[in-house]
Amino acid sequence: VTPAFIQLGGKSVEGTVLAAGPFAVVDQLAPNDPIRKTAEALIAEYKKKFNKPALIFAAHQWDIATILGRAI
Repeated sequence: VTPAFIQLGGKSVEGTVLAAGPFAVVDQLAPNDPIRKTAEALIAEYKKKFNKPALIFAAHQWDIATILGRAI
């Protein structure tokens, strides 16, 4: 979900069920959750580099880069 989806959809998208990972609710994860640490790192790095908030698509790319890095 992007902010644009919610903004443009308005009432029409209320109650929509979407697949989303923990990245979308990082602030709701327990402080000791290992995914929270990784998601917060991504959010900070993305904001630093692009000066705007990371969307879920950035999280998917982060996962792919991590998997490839470990495989190589």
